[in-house]
Amino acid sequence: MSPFTLPVTGEAEQAPIPANTTAGASLPRRLASILHADIVGFSRLTADDEDTAYHKVHKGMAFVVETIENHDGRVCDQTGDSLLALFSSAADAVAAALTIQQQQRTAHDHVTLVRFRIGVNLGDVIEDGRQVFGHTVNVAARLQALAPAGGVCISEAVRTAIGTALPLKLNLLGDKKLHNIAEPVRAYVIAATPMAAVRSPYRRTDPGRGPTVAVLPFAALGTAPADSRPLGDGLSIDIITALSRYRQLFVLAPHTSMSLPSNSNDMTGTAHRVGADYLIAGSIEPIGSHLRFSVQLIETRQGAYAWADQFDLDMSQLILARDRVTKRTVATLVGAIEGDHPVAVDDQGTAATYQTLLKSKRLVYRMRDAGDNQIARTLLSSILHADPACAPALAVLALSHLTGVLMSWSRAPAQDLVQGHAAAARALEMDSGDYLAHGVFGITSLWQRRYAAARIHLSQALTLNPNDADTLAGQGLYLTFTGEPQRGAECLRAALERNPFHPGWYAWACGLAEYNAQQFEAALATLLSIAEPTRFHRRLLAATHAQLGDLTSAGQHCRQVMTEVPAYRITDTVRTQPYQAPEHGTLLTEGLRLAGFPE
Repeated sequence: MSPFTLPVTGEAEQAPIPANTTAGASLPRRLASILHADIVGFSRLTADDEDTAYHKVHKGMAFVVETIENHDGRVCDQTGDSLLALFSSAADAVAAALTIQQQQRTAHDHVTLVRFRIGVNLGDVIEDGRQVFGHTVNVAARLQALAPAGGVCISEAVRTAIGTALPLKLNLLGDKKLHNIAEPVRAYVIAATPMAAVRSPYRRTDPGRGPTVAVLPFAALGTAPADSRPLGDGLSIDIITALSRYRQLFVLAPHTSMSLPSNSNDMTGTAHRVGADYLIAGSIEPIGSHLRFSVQLIETRQGAYAWADQFDLDMSQLILARDRVTKRTVATLVGAIEGDHPVAVDDQGTAATYQTLLKSKRLVYRMRDAGDNQIARTLLSSILHADPACAPALAVLALSHLTGVLMSWSRAPAQDLVQGHAAAARALEMDSGDYLAHGVFGITSLWQRRYAAARIHLSQALTLNPNDADTLAGQGLYLTFTGEPQRGAECLRAALERNPFHPGWYAWACGLAEYNAQQFEAALATLLSIAEPTRFHRRLLAATHAQLGDLTSAGQHCRQVMTEVPAYRITDTVRTQPYQAPEHGTLLTEGLRLAGFPE
């Protein structure tokens, strides 16, 4: 499928059935994924002990609903022993199903809930704002019946849609004739250990893969409440699931990680036994009316702490607490791992390794010297020579072309933008399930002024990996350049918070959004946080000082920029900044003019 014709499930498609729809009229439909869950042995449970069955079912269904909502799904229908949910993404629906089943397998006896059979299907549905109807829903219910107890059964449509977005091992059931369904449906059962690891298509053997990560079960400290153990186990599984979306990491399966001791005095030894480069350890401890969540990232080569943080959250908001801890922890951990992992490459520079890719990305993101960009392209060429289908390398190559244009290093800016967009399209073609490929295609589409494509692919990148700070920052740029700088600034501030190890362009982008929203003091504070500003940053700093009336500081930044790039003109910024409407960039040109830059 062409990258320009991916299915879109936007707000217009999610509108409920109009109240005045008449009988016989064509009803609005949308593409959606349907999850159908049914409790195993419900009749036997109630026959044995109705009171116990009620509490188990109530607790089990509450967990399922929470999991569905945490994966951006919506419960449409719920009876005593079954539940129906709708998702915009097939990957989210399957991830939710796996989380539900994994939690049941790893639960301890005193909190054992109930077991489910789950079916997942993808297709057109009729939605009236509350419930969903149609053939797709019926097939999901029939697939559920094919699943083993504690298992998940999916259709061929779901298998095709998720591609390599999730690390699934599937057992083919074949083309099944389902009750009251005219055409046979090809069905698959997900193997009992589906989340063993996430491997990128370009991975070969151990020397070429990224670091291995194990997430220990969160330990309950002190007089933690009775429900803190399942909360801690659920939080660990949430973090494993979210980390698995970062396809450069090798994430140990929940059944492996959850079997490790959380209070071991020899965590380095524990890590070596399972081959982990990093351990994520955490604890839950009551502090007054709050719970304190502590998280540490341990680098196992030296046994050193690479990062640690604490979150004090209200006990009455445990669902929100779990979501917040997961999002903040995952985004920060990825930044910490990338900042800590060694970047040495072999002398030949030909191995398609994670270290080589990471070094290339750092050089591009640094935006300091044209030579850095050239070295990055040389390293990326070595990767692509060994593996022409390496989507992450193609994505970073696309960013290097864009950086060359933004930093005025390019001798043929229009050609570089075209080449960058082509590299991003190639990355998407190689791996349409990679959030990085979608994100980079979106950002290069923005600079090509293809705003619809930028919106679609940045949105898809966030669907595939909602915790990625780079993608969130890219979404902030899109909003800024399309006339919504206030929303853009909110996205970028969230990206800055999630990744304390962010590159300098995050702060530039956030400062630009705040500047366009006429929040000049906030913009100045953001821009001054950049440790080593380049001329790219100084242009915006000069304009910001000028808008605040500090023409002396504005002039100093202006002169420094002009010394480095004597040929720079305001029209260069107008040409390279992809504002959707000319009036959106008027404020920036006005500030540059006040600072003393030539027209």
